[in-house]
Amino acid sequence: MSVNRDDLSAGSYDGVIVVTPDTGSSQSITIQLVVPAPELSISVTDLEFNDTEDEFEFTISNTGGGILKWNISETAEWLTISPRRGETSTETEQISVTVNRNGLSAGDYSRDIIVYSNVGERSIAVNMYKGLKIREYNFNTNNDLDEEWICLSEGNDFWGIVNDQNRGPVVWCNGRGDHTDGLYNNNMFSTMRLKPEEEMDVRQYSEVVIQFWMYYETQDDDDYVNFFVRGDDDNWYFKTWTQWSGSKSSWMEYAVNLSDWGDIISEDFLRFGFGFTSNHSTQFAGAFIDGIEIWAIE
Repeated sequence: MSVNRDDLSAGSYDGVIVVTPDTGSSQSITIQLVVPAPELSISVTDLEFNDTEDEFEFTISNTGGGILKWNISETAEWLTISPRRGETSTETEQISVTVNRNGLSAGDYSRDIIVYSNVGERSIAVNMYKGLKIREYNFNTNNDLDEEWICLSEGNDFWGIVNDQNRGPVVWCNGRGDHTDGLYNNNMFSTMRLKPEEEMDVRQYSEVVIQFWMYYETQDDDDYVNFFVRGDDDNWYFKTWTQWSGSKSSWMEYAVNLSDWGDIISEDFLRFGFGFTSNHSTQFAGAFIDGIEIWAIE
């Protein structure tokens, strides 16, 4: 006796076989057929492409029964996935993931691939790098901050370390002192700038990009956070696209390409920083910075 589970949904199926002999009474045999539910299995949880790697593969398999129906999201122009959908019973599906760095600036690029199926979903974290990471700054304590950065203020409102519930220690525009309400002060002008000894020689690189994570909440068009760079004349400059005001509901990653600054800044040595200004009216949460990285292409 054999059974055929093709096209059957997961579940339990009952049947009866009746055996009728030439002589005597018939006998019944109760049959129960179980079709297991599909189960989504993926061979990886993350993929990391260094500066020279362009392609990786992973597999999708059905470790249960029935038919596993799946499809894959594709969420970045630099990311290609093939195939992106299919149906799987007992076979293993080979999935190719390729990256294309053409037209991208130096930096660290991240996306999540989501594999959806008729029995749930799984995510795969994808990280891809272009160029070299030549410096990074993370924040733990005010002492760490002061070793590398000069924090200045026209009052007592200095950048300092606070604890973010999602990211841990980060630097806040008004992080020093007692601010139990979690809001920045009025009439602020505070800056954090890399110290002169942190100045980077960038003459060997054709492209330099500063990446950082930021969350900000300010009075729109009145209070600002900005990113600025020291110029050849020892003054500090920012662009309209490196000045932010208003509110972002979550942490976001930002990238500043020094190629966009023209002749204002030095082509040989790099120093940069952040500033925060507020007026005399409404107060909000302010600006928070974390995970500063400098990427470059030789």
